[in-house]
Amino acid sequence: MGRGLVKSALTRNPSNPRPNVDVFRTTHQLLRHRPKDLSSPTKEKFTITQSSSSPGGSNIRKRVGSDVYASTGATLSDPTGWQDVLRERRRNGDKFTDADFPPSEASLGPKAAPKVHSWKRISEIYADRPIAMFQRGSDGTFVDPSDVNQGALGDCYFVGAMSALGMNEAAILDVFPDVSPDLSQDGFWNSPPGEQQYNTEGVYAVRFWRGGRFRVVMVDDFIPCGLYGKPAFASCGASSGAVEIWPMIAEKAFAKLNGSYSAIVAGNEAEALQDLTGGVPETHHFRGKGASDEFNGRDAVDVLWRMLQNLQGEGATMCCSRNGEGEESESMRSTGIMSGHAYGILQAVTVQTITSGEGKARLVQVCNPWGHGEEWNGKWSDRDHKSWSTVGPSMLKRLGHDEGSSPTDPDGTWWMDVRDLYRCYNFLDTCRPIHTSEDWVSHKIASSFTSETGVGDQKHLNPQFHLRLPTKPSKDTVKVLVSISQTSKRVVKKTAMKETIGIAPLLAGGVTKLNKRVVSINSNMIAEKGSYTTSRFSTLEADVPVSSFPIAVVAGVFGKGVGEGKEVDFEMSISTKHANSKLSMVEDEPPRCPVCKDYVTLPWVETGDVLVHSACMEQHRINTADRCLVCDAAILGSFYRVDGGKICADGECKQKHDLANADHCLVCDKAILGSFYPVDGGKKICGEACLQKQKERKSDRCAHCGGPVCKVPGQFSGTYYTEDAGKVHAECHDAWRLATAPKCPVCGKGVVGTFYDVGGGVKVHGEGGCYAEYKRRR
Repeated sequence: MGRGLVKSALTRNPSNPRPNVDVFRTTHQLLRHRPKDLSSPTKEKFTITQSSSSPGGSNIRKRVGSDVYASTGATLSDPTGWQDVLRERRRNGDKFTDADFPPSEASLGPKAAPKVHSWKRISEIYADRPIAMFQRGSDGTFVDPSDVNQGALGDCYFVGAMSALGMNEAAILDVFPDVSPDLSQDGFWNSPPGEQQYNTEGVYAVRFWRGGRFRVVMVDDFIPCGLYGKPAFASCGASSGAVEIWPMIAEKAFAKLNGSYSAIVAGNEAEALQDLTGGVPETHHFRGKGASDEFNGRDAVDVLWRMLQNLQGEGATMCCSRNGEGEESESMRSTGIMSGHAYGILQAVTVQTITSGEGKARLVQVCNPWGHGEEWNGKWSDRDHKSWSTVGPSMLKRLGHDEGSSPTDPDGTWWMDVRDLYRCYNFLDTCRPIHTSEDWVSHKIASSFTSETGVGDQKHLNPQFHLRLPTKPSKDTVKVLVSISQTSKRVVKKTAMKETIGIAPLLAGGVTKLNKRVVSINSNMIAEKGSYTTSRFSTLEADVPVSSFPIAVVAGVFGKGVGEGKEVDFEMSISTKHANSKLSMVEDEPPRCPVCKDYVTLPWVETGDVLVHSACMEQHRINTADRCLVCDAAILGSFYRVDGGKICADGECKQKHDLANADHCLVCDKAILGSFYPVDGGKKICGEACLQKQKERKSDRCAHCGGPVCKVPGQFSGTYYTEDAGKVHAECHDAWRLATAPKCPVCGKGVVGTFYDVGGGVKVHGEGGCYAEYKRRR
């Protein structure tokens, strides 16, 4: 169909050079099954700096491990080093051969090698034609979507991405680093100022975004060729004048970046767009099983159209594709649309029709990266003259359907109604230039995991960042865009493969203190992707209420690719639209269970400020319970509260405690556990027996028998006589009188009662005949 909308030549603004983004790296050592005797990882301060590409944004990094791209020789440590190589070759008059990616079977790999007959330099392939890196077209531009043809390699996703990106000339030119003025040559097909040119030395450089920054790949001009000596893979579309070589140079550099040509077979258009631009990739599944919720209503086509319009307004690059097998795919093939093939979306335009009853048509321009062959043959296709007859001349010219444009040529570019786009495809892959937009404030993070992290209810184990708004925006909500990407495994395995871990960003509230980890993620969830994907990236966009800030941004990662001793790199972009924002990293470790010392995962129990595994809760209760003052066992049930603590309520400990702490009887020295008799001095006596003994002990002694002068049951009544010698029991009184009375000189017994005083202090009993005997003796 030729070129779509006529474009004016695009030139780069010298005051706004290509962004030189070098993000910072961090390490997250989340050792979920860490040995109990292992000390906590060393805390290191993370550096936050101003981003050169996004005013107000920030970059966070900590250098970790080795750079896999630099270590394989895929990229240059000095981004301008390729120019030194070009200067040296030009000075010596020889050609460059890339020792790191030689023209050999190893650089092709097993999938690409059978398709290649030989390697040839570009000057050999096009010996009979002029050659240019870029050449100016009739419309004044140097780049066009139709410049790219795919070839025999199954990398339609990458070629399609380049084709779609061709709608933005400056974006394609940015893929190729500028050349120094002293290396520019005159007469090369009016090349764009400052851009690389075809050179006979065969030295070229291509810039890709990988591992959180732009990297430069240097290649020579050996190109894999087929049986007839022409490029076997990507090449430039047929055109008059010079042959443009930028598509084959870009494809070769991409193959080198990933390890081989075979390594770039099969992939995702959004990933390729991110590699080419450094933008934020996203895949929208808009039809079929597993389609996103936003496309599940009857207005799915309208939702898709609004999405295309919005993305186009943001300057996003878009591609589409379909999957499927069986009857549906066969019927779709009859329309010219292939399954498992990537197509570029060049533009979405609302067209005013003349005779159509609807009055308007919503058209999407699509291109096949093959550049030729099968095209859409339905409504609004190149050969649908009936539909195009409803469009006025000026719009026809604008859309490339004027009489002089030869729209029926099978150039791989066509228009179709958005309803047919929805019916024919399943996926929309996009890449948004957030990092160069003035509407967004972006924060870049490059980091790595060193062990498996939490999924499902264990999201709090994942790396966490806090996003805040220093100033309150005018709107009630702020659009937040988060994209997390993992390192492509192509460069490691040198073959196309699915990433081995799942990733998904999510947003949560509940930030009570900046840089203090939010643990209850699920209960504070604001937005989440819904499922973890093993793709290279996962993107989440949400309108967040201003009242929810600050919020936690979590890099959700899980899978067998993350384990003890293994390092998995990832990068993340966090952006806010029309709102200044600040980002900080949560450096504190996730909480550990105080019992098993592992990181706490659900199910857990929250006790105050402490989280405990449910399985460890019984032991935690034992460890933290008050101890019995007697047996030192944990008190988990009922207890007795005593001075100084608690005592088990099992009876035995209570008895032991009472015995150990009771007052003792003043008499028998036994512990007094029951009733008692108080005595002077705060002393106690345990019972009546001891009380009796105490009374007897304290009483005066009988002057006759020496017993206690008190009541003694069965012995003494307690009554007594007071005599000169002291107290005498009533029971002892008669005996005492006998014992102390004067003795009768006749019978020798004490004289009590009646007596005769015979003088000289002698007394004689008056009864019993003692007196008569006394008189007889006298």
